[in-house]
Amino acid sequence: MEGQGTLALEIIEQVPDVEAVMVSVGGGGLIGGICQWFYERKSNVQVMGVEPEGKNILESIKAGKRLWTNGSALDTIADGVRVRPIGEKCFEVMRHVSHKKIYSVNNEDIRFAWKLIWERLKLVVEPSSALPLAAIIKYPEDFKHLKCIVLILCGGNVDFVDPSLTQ
Repeated sequence: MEGQGTLALEIIEQVPDVEAVMVSVGGGGLIGGICQWFYERKSNVQVMGVEPEGKNILESIKAGKRLWTNGSALDTIADGVRVRPIGEKCFEVMRHVSHKKIYSVNNEDIRFAWKLIWERLKLVVEPSSALPLAAIIKYPEDFKHLKCIVLILCGGNVDFVDPSLTQ
C-alpha cells in the first residue's frame, strides 16, 4: 500500500493544481496508499474511489467494518477489482482518511468508458481502469465544480476469454 501511494507524489509533480484523484478500488492498496500520502501532507486533494456495483466499499465505511462483496460485483467485467472484501489495512486507511466518496458503476458503464479510452485515447488498459471515467460519465453533476481531476488508468491485463467482455 505504501509503495502504491508513491503514485500520489508523481501526480503532484506532474499536475500540481490537481483537485481530485479518482481510483478504481479492488483490494484497496492503490487508493489506500494514495489517501495516506495526501493525508500525511495535509493536502486538500480529494481522493475518490470507483467500484463495480455490489462491491460494498462505501457501505463498509459507513458500517465501520468490512462487508463481503455480493455476487453482482464478482460478475463484473472489471476483473482487476474482483476482490472480496477490501483488505484490512487498506480499509482502515480508507475509513479514516478518504473523502468517503465512492461511486458505483455497472458493466454497461464500464464497457462504454473502456471503449472510449481505446477509441479516443488509443490506450490499451484493462476494464478496471475504465471505472473512474465511467463514474464521471454516469455522475457528471458531481464533478462540474472541479477544474482538475486526475483519473488513474492503470493495468493492461485483459481476459478476452471472459465471455462478458464481448456481450
